Amino acid sequence: MKNVILLHRPPFRRVAFPLHLLQALSCYRFFLFVTKDDYSFHKQLATLDYVKELVPTGYTLDKLTHACNHVIEKHGEIFNIVYLTEECVQLAGLLRQHYGLSKENLNRYVDKKIMLQKLITTDIRKPRAISFNETEYLAHSFEYLSTIERTIGPYPFFIKPTQQCGSAHTHLVNNQKELVKWITAKDSQHYLIQEYIEGTLFHCESFIRKREILYSSVFEYSQPGFAFASGLPVGSISLPENNKTRERICEFNELVLEKMGIIDNGIAHLEVFLNQQGELIFLEIAARPPGLVGDLLYQKHLNISIEKAHFLLQLGEYKTSSENHSVANYAARYIFPVSQSGRIVAHTHRKTLHSTFIEDFRVAINDNVKKSKDLFNVAGTMVLWHEDYSTLRKDFLTLSNHTSFIIQPI
Repeated sequence: MKNVILLHRPPFRRVAFPLHLLQALSCYRFFLFVTKDDYSFHKQLATLDYVKELVPTGYTLDKLTHACNHVIEKHGEIFNIVYLTEECVQLAGLLRQHYGLSKENLNRYVDKKIMLQKLITTDIRKPRAISFNETEYLAHSFEYLSTIERTIGPYPFFIKPTQQCGSAHTHLVNNQKELVKWITAKDSQHYLIQEYIEGTLFHCESFIRKREILYSSVFEYSQPGFAFASGLPVGSISLPENNKTRERICEFNELVLEKMGIIDNGIAHLEVFLNQQGELIFLEIAARPPGLVGDLLYQKHLNISIEKAHFLLQLGEYKTSSENHSVANYAARYIFPVSQSGRIVAHTHRKTLHSTFIEDFRVAINDNVKKSKDLFNVAGTMVLWHEDYSTLRKDFLTLSNHTSFIIQPI
């Protein structure tokens, strides 16, 4: 049997690993690596036939390497190291490279500074940006602020960590005074300061096998993730295959993957802006499926579990051909924020929807809640689908300002 390491460190603590996606793969012996804090929560998984061992470990490269070496000593060589979420992409890539399972690591699909460096000599439009240098600022603050402003152009600037997802720790600054205030208060993470782009944001998922794109889907966002902290829901809706913007983004996506160095196997998740001048602008790219009900979204859209596809692609077990990715329904999703801090007193009234939908609430009436700062604090989610695109789109637009609950300030 082939030994496979499964890295599981979800962004939302205490999320069970979806092992049911892999239970048919009887030719593999799975070792599930979880954090020591989450070990007891996952302990029951060790009783499953296809899980050889549940391994509690620290999530640093040194500790994961030590845990892998333990597997090798007891059970022989590792066939592959697979993952699902953003938190495991970089570590999986480094481990694969260390054990000779891949020539390249996946840093370019995690670190936003490296992403831009990979594209710097290409014609691909990307945000004007600078990696914030604390040492340079402390030594020559006035000159360094001038350098930032010359590099990026006029305010506002958008600031984000180089290694985060879910719009965590992002900031919009409108002038130099606000920039200095952010610098004074910021944490120790590495940050990228870039131009603020106005336009429509899209995401594009590619199913990649042996460095070739089998199929790509394109979804239009209701608004960028940064709007979530302002109390607006963030959603996305699939575009029809004959849509001209979809065709442009698929071509753009192919070019980005070529210049980035396409991954060997798995799902790639691109985010791209269409600005008011009609330019497509690269924002960022990841080597994993979309989060936050992304799997249910794809189940309704293509009748495919994109999480299962990601695992099967990594293992070389994905048998679906490019011709067999057919649209089952047009589909959309929404992530609803906690609009303010306080106590939840009631559900809000929602207009009648004509699409079929599944709604899930993460909080309940009488809960005390804190206002959402990012997509890691969610009030509820919804996935909608319909065979008629115009019907789905009307429902999608209806929900663009919807919040799930009435909250009474405390």
